[in-house]
Amino acid sequence: MWNRWKAWKETMSARSAMMPQREQKSLAAENEVVEHLKTLPGVICVWPSVRIPDPTRQQGAGEIDAVALTRKGLVLIETKNWVNDLELEKGDVVQLRMKARGQQKSVLPILTKKENHLRRVAIAMFQDSSLEVSSIVVFPNPRSVLSPACKGHPRIASLHTLQRKIEDAFKQHPNLTGVQQQTYRQLIDHLGGWDSVHFEGGLINNGDFDDELLPLGWRRNTLKSVQIEVDGGWLLTMLRGLRIKITTTTWQGISNTQTVNPKGLFIKHTTPWGPSGVDGKGTHPLSQLSLVKFGNKIPFSEAASMTLPDESTMFEGLSTLTDGETNRSQTAALKELYARFQVGKTVTGTVVKHLKDDDGVIYALLIALVERHVKGILYIDQLGEIHPTMFEVFYRVEAPVDVTIASNDQQGKIKLTIPKE
Repeated sequence: MWNRWKAWKETMSARSAMMPQREQKSLAAENEVVEHLKTLPGVICVWPSVRIPDPTRQQGAGEIDAVALTRKGLVLIETKNWVNDLELEKGDVVQLRMKARGQQKSVLPILTKKENHLRRVAIAMFQDSSLEVSSIVVFPNPRSVLSPACKGHPRIASLHTLQRKIEDAFKQHPNLTGVQQQTYRQLIDHLGGWDSVHFEGGLINNGDFDDELLPLGWRRNTLKSVQIEVDGGWLLTMLRGLRIKITTTTWQGISNTQTVNPKGLFIKHTTPWGPSGVDGKGTHPLSQLSLVKFGNKIPFSEAASMTLPDESTMFEGLSTLTDGETNRSQTAALKELYARFQVGKTVTGTVVKHLKDDDGVIYALLIALVERHVKGILYIDQLGEIHPTMFEVFYRVEAPVDVTIASNDQQGKIKLTIPKE
């Protein structure tokens, strides 16, 4: 009886965990912007909390509060629940009171980086170097005081000006074709969002589930969410022990409910910002949670591979490459990846590094063919005579470039050339 009382008390206490008030307000602001986006003319679809892989880091990613697909392109939305005076300084929006405290964070430059990262993902996945994407930071709080410079900036908006800013961003662009819309949807769906665990008190933790430790035969490619309730009250728990009612919902919207003894049932969910769970390592007993949500049908490690599942059978065992000139991993997965790049094939890659000799002279370009995994080398003599200004335009780092596979030794070294006209 004592053990049952203890289990009840610990469970109800853990389930009542609350989100800090500041985070509650930020989340409410993000939800408000998402709902507002859904009402705007020209907006086809909205995804909250999308994760975009950072190709410049081995495992890095950045979150976008919302992504909206419009008739003319994608818009990345960053929501800031800032209040008081906001000013434009050196091309970025600043909150004056936070600047005075030395706590100001970059906004617009970070958004620009995420735009570029999404473009590189599109190149890796679809060989599409013309992704139509823009980004806007939105201040929904009525206590935000935007300066005239902020109000006039094309990438800074309030809820009232958001529609106009989106329209202005794409006013020179034609409508997307049906195929383009489908491709853009597939791109964002592939990336997905955070896995999350929720508590009755309002706390939400975002992070990643360990798919090898999912309980009760759960599989992320099947389940979208799991609702968890304590079955019965204190008295019933004292009589029979703790029980929980679990309602699973598939990605197709089919639900199923069962009541189980929660002893020994847990989910492993780690967050990138610090320790979590009862052990500080992400272990959450199911009885302590109210909701489990999968952010994607595939683990983010697979989404971040930036290759479509139907084009590659191998997400397990892929090696993440450094800035070396060769693909060093000899795993079967990686071999299968770079075997796709047959001699004579023309593909679109991304310039990731200018390789220089001891005198600081550029002698070659390192080109990402599959971000984080497969790279090739393009020697400068393949470019012919090119003006330095044009070189910076067409071959700067992060620039998309069409290349032809000149050689591929199937052992990790791929040499590239410029396509013949």
